[in-house]
Amino acid sequence: MPTEYSLDEPQETIQSIDLGESESSAKPKLDGQSLLTACHDFCKKIKKRRIPELNLDMHLSTDVGLDSVEQVEFLLYVEERFGISIDPDRFSAVQTFNDLLTLVNEPADSEAALSGLSITELQRHLIHEIPQFYNDVDEQSGRKLKIKGKLVFDFASANYLGLDLDERIFQRIEKDLRKWGTHPSWSRAIASPTLYTQLESTLCQALGVPRVLVYPTITLIHLGILPLLASHETLFLVDDRAHKSIQEGVDLATAKGGTKKYFPHNDVAALKVELDNAKGYKDVYICIDGVYSMTGVDARLPEMVKLCKDYANVTLYVDDAHGFGLWGSSPTEENPYGTGGAGLLRKYGIDVRTDKVIYVAGLSKAFSSLGAFITCRSDEELELFSTAATFINSGPCPTASLSSAQMGLEISLSPEGDALRRRVYDLTKRFVTGVREVGLVAQSENFFPLVSVEIGTISAVTEAAKILWSKGILITPAVYPNAPIKRSMLRFTITAANTNDEIDAAIDALEMVRNRIPSAPYN
Repeated sequence: MPTEYSLDEPQETIQSIDLGESESSAKPKLDGQSLLTACHDFCKKIKKRRIPELNLDMHLSTDVGLDSVEQVEFLLYVEERFGISIDPDRFSAVQTFNDLLTLVNEPADSEAALSGLSITELQRHLIHEIPQFYNDVDEQSGRKLKIKGKLVFDFASANYLGLDLDERIFQRIEKDLRKWGTHPSWSRAIASPTLYTQLESTLCQALGVPRVLVYPTITLIHLGILPLLASHETLFLVDDRAHKSIQEGVDLATAKGGTKKYFPHNDVAALKVELDNAKGYKDVYICIDGVYSMTGVDARLPEMVKLCKDYANVTLYVDDAHGFGLWGSSPTEENPYGTGGAGLLRKYGIDVRTDKVIYVAGLSKAFSSLGAFITCRSDEELELFSTAATFINSGPCPTASLSSAQMGLEISLSPEGDALRRRVYDLTKRFVTGVREVGLVAQSENFFPLVSVEIGTISAVTEAAKILWSKGILITPAVYPNAPIKRSMLRFTITAANTNDEIDAAIDALEMVRNRIPSAPYN
């Protein structure tokens, strides 16, 4: 077992942040036609299948169809193409090409928090200035880490149930390693160890579904399955905050003839409008996260399931990476996350066949294992999904991951699993309550253990991250483009392996943030 470390060490000095003026802040003038031509060329570069006839009044999102990440990539493209600097702190107000043209051709606000920084410079700033990025961990004991000789409490792990530290799982892995070796390197199209069939059978029983197919990762599922579903008669309606891996899968699907459109986050009314306008398509897939990874908020699944039933051509495609293993059947006061941990399907009583749902989830968070799966509503759908290129051509899951996933599921489905989830809930409630008591805004729905604390500008969140680091707190910074430019956040993930003392240390560090950064939003 790794050595325990003491926090009795000198505090690091918090350096003030001086971003200064960029040498590139003097910008040449850019004309509207050049900007439109650049957008047309950018759309061709990223292989957008349909490029509308562009004009300066068009919205980058709703008219051109650029999602938030593509907009950032477009700005980088414009900066490089024209040798200019775009101030990201002012970009949040841009909606149309005219807005962007005005921003490019006006001098940057000298009072802006990131005066003169281009988007490229901002990315460099985040990597070099925020200490929670790109760390090598030397040792681990529970949720205590040793990084460059420093003791750090881990609030960046998504091993929610703490199964990554369970001695019984170590023993199961050792037994299976001796039977199967480290890696069953057959393509699954050729052969699979019985570890696969056992895991898939357990998943079917837990979820109440006919069949499932296990892949190494959720990303490989999206990149393989979504193009498989596409044709020239297919529409993909994507929540504009859906995970990037879904968006990239849909982008591949458009290369196979499909059409992609975005709808506003969790907006069922806007989704209905899109569905009413999509009756000419043979197939429509609504692509959403189950639990959104920056906020811990559920998709409005019951309403969307009900809506889908009104349209014969519509299927709901759900990525429940964070919900599976935590949410379960019939949440109560005694079991606030429900029982069994089989995800949002069980929480909302969804039947994948009658409710027209394709459900995807991972084993790498609550179950601490390299693996993921997709549900299949029939043997025919199983056969179809088995032909995906990423299923046939990618390597299989390592033996240790198949073994740990199976044992983790057995624990999760038992009363012990419900006790672990109750512990996660209690720790999360303690944390959220404490953060709100010190006056900060903690985004948390139903005390789900994925909590974002709002800080504000990039400069403010950089200083806040340094304060946390000086107190030995590892978190995930939620910054532009994953968060609005002036609503940067600190994301905490809480696991059953965290302790009350670690929670209290994090709250104390955030109280220092509250005192040192008065611009952070108040609760």
